[in-house]
Amino acid sequence: MKYILASDYDGTLSQGGTISEETKEAIKKFRRLGHLFGVVTGRDYVKGFEVFKRENKFEFDFIIASNGSAAYDKDGNIYFAECIKDGRLYGKTTLAQNLIKRCLQLSSNPCGISFERERFDFHPDYLLGATVDNKTYTPLSVLEDVDEFVMANAVCKTAEETVNTIEALKSEFGRYINPIQNGRCIDISPAGIDKSAGVERLAQCLGIPHENIWTAGDNFNDITMLKKFHGCAMANAVTDAIDVAEYVCNDVAEVIKIILDNQ
Repeated sequence: MKYILASDYDGTLSQGGTISEETKEAIKKFRRLGHLFGVVTGRDYVKGFEVFKRENKFEFDFIIASNGSAAYDKDGNIYFAECIKDGRLYGKTTLAQNLIKRCLQLSSNPCGISFERERFDFHPDYLLGATVDNKTYTPLSVLEDVDEFVMANAVCKTAEETVNTIEALKSEFGRYINPIQNGRCIDISPAGIDKSAGVERLAQCLGIPHENIWTAGDNFNDITMLKKFHGCAMANAVTDAIDVAEYVCNDVAEVIKIILDNQ
């Protein structure tokens, strides 16, 4: 019987910025027994797959990136990529351009837009593009010809601002997008897409039945997958995640032990 474990990265697999050696060894054992392990993250391809592969901190079979919008195998080949599609719904400007401009106005922080293998970052004080604190930002004009994209993201200053920004984005663009809270970050996926949808689609691609799907997470954007599948919330997770989880664990090593004990 083959299982799949899809784990959130920040705050779940990686705690305090590191992955414990115990967890790395548990992942190796899990995969050695023929099961599949991977990350489901709000990070996009650039900040997710490329970073994980380059740093080589742990073994994985797949990465579900952009909050469920896209998935890649361990070599970076694409399983699927669901895009936010708009055409030119705003006359001379695109949904991408309007969405990013609105995110910059609402959050007053840098934000980004992601594609299958690249991303652009934008700064609220430099809509024409500039280098700030050694980071180069893209001019908003680059989005004039963008008709579809995988994900956008924004970062707010407070939890209250995050909630208010999400409500504003839903009100203005809710037909096309699904903005989800991830701490003070907002992961903006295509309408109807979240981590649970990404996990389910990948499991179908891999031929894994629903009852053999396990998930681990700690934040608001993990709730749907924790509720839909066998869910393991971290002990330091938000209360809403703990409330829907089947188990509460200290780390991913403990999650793997539970799965193997339930075989």
